[in-house]
Amino acid sequence: MKKYDKNLSIKIIFSMGIGLIIIYLILNQFSKVTGTICLIRGLIGTPCPSCGITRAIIAVLNGNFIGAFKLHPLFWMPFVIGILIMLNRKYYKLILIGAIIVFIGAYLVRMSILFPTVEPMKYNEKSIINQLSDKFNKGIKLGK
Repeated sequence: MKKYDKNLSIKIIFSMGIGLIIIYLILNQFSKVTGTICLIRGLIGTPCPSCGITRAIIAVLNGNFIGAFKLHPLFWMPFVIGILIMLNRKYYKLILIGAIIVFIGAYLVRMSILFPTVEPMKYNEKSIINQLSDKFNKGIKLGK
C-alpha cells in the first residue's frame, strides 16, 4: 500500500486552482470578443445542443421554472443522468447513448422552431467566423 503524500495532494489542488483561473481568464476574454462563453456559438455563431442550460439552471435557482423550460427544456437531464449512472454503473454507456439521442432530438426541434431569432437559439452575430467574414468582405470591397 502506498503512503499518502500530503505534498503531492497540495500540488495537485494548487495546479487545479491555477488551471481553473487560467480557463476563467481565457473564457472571460473570449466572451468579450464573441459575446458568449460557449465555444461553439462563439466560433461559428450557431447554438450548440446544450445552449441555454446554464441560464435555465440559474432561472430554476431563482424560482423561474417556466423561464427555465423556455431556455432549455432538458435542463434537468444532466442531474438525472448523473444520478442514474451513480445508481447503476453497469448501464452507463446505454444511459449516455440514450441521453445523447434525446439531446440531439431536442436540439433539432429547437433549431427548427427557434433558430435564428429566439434566445438562446439565436445566431451570434459576434462569432469569430462572422467577424472574419465581415473583415474579409470589407477587404474585398476596398479592393474594387
